[in-house]
Amino acid sequence: MKNLTLFFALLGFSLVSMAQTYNVTFKVNMNEVADPFTTPEVNGNFNGWCGGCAPMSDPDLDGIWEVTIALAPGTYEYKFAYDSWAGQENLIPGTSCTVTNFGFTNRSLVVDASDINLDPVCWGSCDNCGAGALYDITFQVNMNGVAGPFTTPEVNGNFNGWCGGCAPMTDANSDGIWEITITLAPGTYEYKFAYDAWAGQEALTEGSSCTVTNFGFTNRSLTVTDNAILDPFIWGTCDFINTNITPTGTVTVCSGTTQTFTAASGYTGYQWKKNGTNIPGATASTYTTNQAGNYSVVISQGTAFAQSAPTTLAISKAAPKITPIGSLDICATGSVILKGKIGVGSTYQWYKNGVVIAGAPLNLTVTTIGSYKLKETTAAGCVKSKTASVTSSCKLDESNSDDFVIYPNPNSGDFSIQLSSNSGTAKEINITIYSATGAVVYEANYTTENSVINQDINLGNGIATGMYLVKISNGNTTLNKTLVIE
Repeated sequence: MKNLTLFFALLGFSLVSMAQTYNVTFKVNMNEVADPFTTPEVNGNFNGWCGGCAPMSDPDLDGIWEVTIALAPGTYEYKFAYDSWAGQENLIPGTSCTVTNFGFTNRSLVVDASDINLDPVCWGSCDNCGAGALYDITFQVNMNGVAGPFTTPEVNGNFNGWCGGCAPMTDANSDGIWEITITLAPGTYEYKFAYDAWAGQEALTEGSSCTVTNFGFTNRSLTVTDNAILDPFIWGTCDFINTNITPTGTVTVCSGTTQTFTAASGYTGYQWKKNGTNIPGATASTYTTNQAGNYSVVISQGTAFAQSAPTTLAISKAAPKITPIGSLDICATGSVILKGKIGVGSTYQWYKNGVVIAGAPLNLTVTTIGSYKLKETTAAGCVKSKTASVTSSCKLDESNSDDFVIYPNPNSGDFSIQLSSNSGTAKEINITIYSATGAVVYEANYTTENSVINQDINLGNGIATGMYLVKISNGNTTLNKTLVIE
């Protein structure tokens, strides 16, 4: 009887032990979740991923939701979602709190023989909001020259459970360089490129610089410490084609000069292009030209190849123009306007007989003879000059020692002209006044008395301000003076 009692006592203790559970409190920080939601939940293999059967609560409204679930000792997978799977976490493969099986990444939990009060974690992270670092890593692979056939390259690694097809790459600009950006936590990873869900994969060489070999498998090795854009590796190798050329962007040279473009040396082949078309014979690592256009180069390494981004070559040409408004012979007018023209963005400088005319406007009024030069300097520093010669055909009789006076000068249009001569003979004199454009604004004939003219002239209130030429002629001799109307 005692033995039977002891048997039932031991059986009862065993059944209690088998049914022992422990309270596990799950907490998720929803403060950084942008999408609208009502109720977060915990779904896992302990509740059949039920969706909504383990709703969480936030009684103190601090944004940290929690729920306590009784679990037996064991290892579990779970993740947070909300509103019966209306939304769920996107967890990063390879992070410290996760496990990836069959292409699915979930949180991992081990329950021992005690209650567990889990720390709050940020939605989608192994750390609480504001803690822990994640980095964007851009993987690139050069598929030019891969025999295939293939449809979509992919990245498989221990950060995504070597899932096969779950990290498809894209080639948006169809240049043969495929890429994908994956967010990873700091750490060291193994990976390799494949295509079409492991239909084909790289055959990497053991011991090469970018690889690591473990348990007979050779994969690429990666250490994550910051955001990174990885080199576009040639499929199956640790090499990549450096497609940088110098100079880059847009470069401007002066007309008549050349520009040399330079690509990285040491590759097996080069083909330079202008505006996307092959340049015959341009198969070296450098190319020199003086023609405007967009220049790029296709660089080959074995069967692989890659094309550089284009550099734009612009040609700057200074082409100043001088257009005289009126005659360059200022005998009749006393002046001429030299209308200058330069390109947009250029600067200019006028010279007279090689001497700088300080502060001269682009449209220059000239009242004296000489050689006038307009120098244009483009924004690129290209320089060219244009010259105009201003002359006067007037024949002045210096031997007569005539005195020709205008007073006052400058004036408002009311002035006197005095002309005296020692000839002692009467002469018919013509007085003509010209505007700066050569228009006649006054003309009259006079006869000298005792070889003297003293004539008052009034051009009227409507006369414009500016420079005028007064010309006095007796048919044989011409005298000129400048008149200034203010």
